[in-house]
Amino acid sequence: MSGVRCIESSNEISKELKSKIEIIKQDLKELKAKHHEISKNPKDRAKLDFDVSRIFHENLRFPKAVLVNYDFWRWITMEFFIEDVVWRWTDDPSDINKLKGNSKTVFQRSFGERDRRIDTLRYWVIADRLYCQENGYKYLECIANLARTKKGPFQDFINNIIDNNLHSPNDSVVKTMAAITLNDYRMFSTKNLINSFKRYHVYKNRLLVDGELSIFEKEICLE
Repeated sequence: MSGVRCIESSNEISKELKSKIEIIKQDLKELKAKHHEISKNPKDRAKLDFDVSRIFHENLRFPKAVLVNYDFWRWITMEFFIEDVVWRWTDDPSDINKLKGNSKTVFQRSFGERDRRIDTLRYWVIADRLYCQENGYKYLECIANLARTKKGPFQDFINNIIDNNLHSPNDSVVKTMAAITLNDYRMFSTKNLINSFKRYHVYKNRLLVDGELSIFEKEICLE
């Protein structure tokens, strides 16, 4: 699917994109039903971020150039997924006393207080950076399962891969740091995960984009 062909010149949505959006909305509905206990609690909904990201990425297979088309992501978020933004980011939207705060949050997550945090784009990037050419979504699925069942710095990890420039072939740095810091045997604390990202940025000029996992364990991802 080409980012250029997503919207027709007449400003009408293309049939291809419309079909994909309908699939995404149905998949999101089924995900929420499957994990009802998580979905119904606003404080737990972040646990489904990795599952949601896969749904967006599987259906919107865009070239990398579309990542910087922020107007497109704002449009698709506000036009088709605003209810999902409300679901994910607000606490009791029917409470009049929370109207101002919830309204601000929805605006920030749909229009984007930062471009990279536009909600649909955020989900797409999470999955794209954890997607593996050889094994598909196997790695993303593993982290999604952990996020649903374990306590850990999953949101801090997401914020760092969204806001930091961890560029590497096939996003190997993201996968390597996730493998070390987010695992079933040794889940890093928030502080240690953030410190690991800071150390990476100090050492990145030493070509660690091509470094083995053992180098990251010894010099970057330290508890």
